[in-house]
Amino acid sequence: TFKLENLEVTFCESIEILDVSPFIHLRTLSVDFCWNLLEVRGLDKLKYLESLIVVNVKCCENLVEIQGLDCLEKLSIYRCASIERLDLSKSRSMKILDAIECAKLAEIQGVDRLESLERLSISGCASIERLNLPKSDSPRILDVADCKNLRILDVADCKNLIQIQGLDRLEFLEELNLYGCTSFERLPNLCCFDYLKSLNINDRDKLQDIQSLERFPSRKSLFIEGCKSLAKLPNLSSFHGLRELFLSNCHELREIPGLEESISLERITISGCSLIEILPDLSSSTRLMSLIVQNCEKLIELRGLEKLEQLVELDISECKSLKTIPELSGTQLYQNYEKKPSPLIRRIEFG
Repeated sequence: TFKLENLEVTFCESIEILDVSPFIHLRTLSVDFCWNLLEVRGLDKLKYLESLIVVNVKCCENLVEIQGLDCLEKLSIYRCASIERLDLSKSRSMKILDAIECAKLAEIQGVDRLESLERLSISGCASIERLNLPKSDSPRILDVADCKNLRILDVADCKNLIQIQGLDRLEFLEELNLYGCTSFERLPNLCCFDYLKSLNINDRDKLQDIQSLERFPSRKSLFIEGCKSLAKLPNLSSFHGLRELFLSNCHELREIPGLEESISLERITISGCSLIEILPDLSSSTRLMSLIVQNCEKLIELRGLEKLEQLVELDISECKSLKTIPELSGTQLYQNYEKKPSPLIRRIEFG
């Protein structure tokens, strides 16, 4: 008897009903760009299914929820307008879960039981408010066998998300993307993230506290943009390897503590921080090559620049309160430069 294991249904624009119940031995099922698909029947019959990919299925009425699928290792759903709920409590083998731009998706049950999960992305799922991550059954934090496997967590643009439970138990997390999670008021506890390489916390209007970043002295770049309620930064003097500092549109920020002791800095960009009046003396930042301070309306003074022999670029555009314009030989000076600064790295990186 022929046993179909792989099935791809792609760009079948006229198909309305897909019945997969006869194919009980399926291991992979991919349904892509079937614009008029209304129903997928028989998913609950696929006891051996390991990978399910659904892309751009806008009208699929019975895909309001996905549940069961005990052997599923990979679930990817992209821009599926109707899906509201995932129940993965029985999918203990799940390694990859991607739910991207599913506007109505409000609940993912059973994520806290997915102890094999390696990647989780719910980018653009604006209806999700709460997410429970897997718990460890053992108190031995450094024992790999007893720790969670999640390496990448992407919850970008989940604007209603207010809490991620269990985040502090992800000892091996390498990438955390919280971009556009505008309901968060403080940075999650990062106490156990010894392997974290990349952190994106930009465009979070309500974020007020990022002091937990002080635990990471090895960070290479600090990029913070659009955190309009952020009034205080961690002391930068503890970040020994910091090479790039980028602050943009942090309207409540008044000072940058420890900046005068950040001797490894090569680039500093401060844009649209309207309450900053004075920057610390930068004479110790002897590696500094670029200093961009744009649209800081209350800035009245820059100190220590005359000792920066490596400085080749100075931009003080739209700093209308600046009393003295430094005269530096060998440095390109911009005063009315309209181009907005745009760094290559738009996240926090760790060494």
